[in-house]
Amino acid sequence: MEKMTFEEKLKHCPPAEVWQEYCGFLSLSLPEYMNIQKRLLMEQVQLMAGCALGQRFFKGHVPATVEEFRARVPLTRFEDYADVLLPQREEMLPAKPVIWLHTTWEGGDFPSKRAPYTESMLETYKTNILAAMLLANVWFLVPLFDYLSRGSFAVGGISQYAGIQTMAAFPAQLFGL
Repeated sequence: MEKMTFEEKLKHCPPAEVWQEYCGFLSLSLPEYMNIQKRLLMEQVQLMAGCALGQRFFKGHVPATVEEFRARVPLTRFEDYADVLLPQREEMLPAKPVIWLHTTWEGGDFPSKRAPYTESMLETYKTNILAAMLLANVWFLVPLFDYLSRGSFAVGGISQYAGIQTMAAFPAQLFGL
C-alpha cells in the first residue's frame, strides 16, 4: 500500500489519528518521553558503530547503555568532524547522504560548515515540520477538518470556532481524545 501524503491524511483519516501521529508526543509523561529519547540515542549509537566516524569516537568499544555512552564518549565540536564533513567523505558516514547542506557560521576556525542529510533524516525533518505546522495553526484546524470532512464550512463559518474556549478544549474536543 502506498504511503499517504499529509494532505491525504487530513482528508481521509480521523482527526484523532492525525493528531496522534504528529503531536501525540505532547501527551507523554516525562518518563515516557525520556525512554523514547534514550531508545533513539541508542539507535544512533548502533548506526555510528558501523561506520569509520563512529569507530573514531567509540575507540573499539560500542556503548551498550546511555550511561555508558555518557561516560565513555566525549562531547564533540565541529572541529572533531571537519576532516570528514568539509570534504564530504561519505565513506566515513553511517548512511549515504542525499544532500549536503552548506551553512554559514562565524564561530571557530571554519567560515562555513557542511552537514550530510540522509533520506531518513529528511523524513524526520518533514514530520517535525508538519507537527510544528499543526501546533502553530491550532486556531485553523477545527474549521479545516470540518471543511475537509464535509466539503464546506458549517453554518456560521470560522467565527463559530474562534475564542478561548476552542483553544482550551484543544486537542480533546477537536481530536476526540
